Amino acid sequence: MFRVGILGSAFDPPTRGHIDLLQQAAPEFDRILLVPSARHAFGKRCQPMSHRIAMLEALLDPLSLDCELEICTLEQHMAERSEQPVYTYDLMEALEQQLIPSHPDLRLCFIRGPDNAHPKVWSKFHRAQEIEQRWQLFTAEERTPVRSTSVRELLGQAGDPDPQALRALVPDAIADYLLAHHLYRPSLLAREPAYGDGDVRLIRRERCYDGFFKMDRYHLQHRRFEGGWTPPLSRELFHRTKAVAMLPVDLHRRRVVLVEQFRIGAYAAGLSPWMLEIVAGILEEGESPAQLVKREALEEAGLEVKTLIPICEYLPSPGGSSEELEVFCGLVDASAAGGLHGLEEEGEDIRVHSISIDQALALLQAGELNNAATIIALQWLQLNLDRLLKEYRP
Repeated sequence: MFRVGILGSAFDPPTRGHIDLLQQAAPEFDRILLVPSARHAFGKRCQPMSHRIAMLEALLDPLSLDCELEICTLEQHMAERSEQPVYTYDLMEALEQQLIPSHPDLRLCFIRGPDNAHPKVWSKFHRAQEIEQRWQLFTAEERTPVRSTSVRELLGQAGDPDPQALRALVPDAIADYLLAHHLYRPSLLAREPAYGDGDVRLIRRERCYDGFFKMDRYHLQHRRFEGGWTPPLSRELFHRTKAVAMLPVDLHRRRVVLVEQFRIGAYAAGLSPWMLEIVAGILEEGESPAQLVKREALEEAGLEVKTLIPICEYLPSPGGSSEELEVFCGLVDASAAGGLHGLEEEGEDIRVHSISIDQALALLQAGELNNAATIIALQWLQLNLDRLLKEYRP
């Protein structure tokens, strides 16, 4: 019998309570799938999936338990095909259909913490009785009373959070991630009322184009600043997978590495299509942003990344595209950087430039760099160079 436990949660963020739950459940299963909620059934607003998956990876990396632990993004893919919440019953049914062909002796079980097991909470689950009848349940004991809410409340307070208090709630790697990305922190600009899920009414969504890229037309209303609602609006959205970029920096030699390659967008705009950029790529399924930029640094520039430092996340064109871009600074040894690189099977033809930081900033000042991620990364470097030199002591 192949025993698989399903732990569905917002993981917003993962905590030491989740670790204790996994430690209790592990002896009962051959594999545990951790499934982050794509769209919360109770209407709660969560951090973007990319952050929650990155924190789950940080949670699982040091764990050594009696069963396999795997992050499952099936719910995210199910949510992309429907405007409705993905209910636990539907998720369990989909996972059963997915796993049975390779494991005919499958025994699926839903893992729940003591909070979800409380009758008042469990009764709110869609088709709760049918879940109990169709699949087994594993209910963990309350041994580590840590809730994600406590983390959000701690970080949401004004002023700097108490690092010791934060690390009592989450593992060190997640604490570092939360602080580096300023998650759950109050905005420096007080904007009232704060956005909530009830402030946009989605009337319907229709697919306009479904090829390598995808385009949808949204029909919606949203609240006005002065109160009330807009009339029904129609907005077309170009869907793009999240991209990640990294500025390779050699602090010892005071150099950065830029890559030069052909870009069709620049050509169509009547500009030189050979653009100077930082290392970048598109996230593949099951890949973390850190894994992506380390892979791309090796493929595009022959560089091994020693340390990754988060810079920012932004939307390049939110008026018509869903693309997100996460930017890092990567500390490297640029002593041998240069030459031609790229994957021949992908048609890549990349020239690598190793230049001084001063020269890179001069290019920026002269307007010779017209790639947003590159401009942002170099401006960040200019603001933070003294701090980096002190912290990393080249």
